[in-house]
Amino acid sequence: MINKQFFDKNDMLEYLQEFVELYDKRIIKNNNGGMKSSHIFPIWYVLKKTKPKYIVESGVWKGLGTWFFEKASPESRIISIDPNPNFRVYTSDKVDYRTTDFTQQNWNDVDKENTLVFLDDHQNSLQRLKFAKQIGFKKIMVEDNYP
Repeated sequence: MINKQFFDKNDMLEYLQEFVELYDKRIIKNNNGGMKSSHIFPIWYVLKKTKPKYIVESGVWKGLGTWFFEKASPESRIISIDPNPNFRVYTSDKVDYRTTDFTQQNWNDVDKENTLVFLDDHQNSLQRLKFAKQIGFKKIMVEDNYP
């Protein structure tokens, strides 16, 4: 069930200008193969509203999403997973980078009730959602930058 307090049209419109200004200042201008503004705004908005203790990002690409996650929720602990970090352009000292697949991680040290999992890893989303639910994650977004 979608919590309407986070998805109020007027509230989203109020945040849009802040997002546009931030997007204009983004550190990676050409993110071909990764998220663009229409992909980033929804997750940025949700993070601004929820401020989870942890953010698990599965699929990093160049790191633009990571940069926006830090801007949206600077107090969150970010765990970014990508099996091939060679494409990463942005790296943050504040982020815990991992190369082992999301389903192969030990998540016992993460507060699953206060974590947002962001799957942008071009894997079978249904299997990943089932896995995440099975181990106790409650808040999950899937985004695979489809045209």
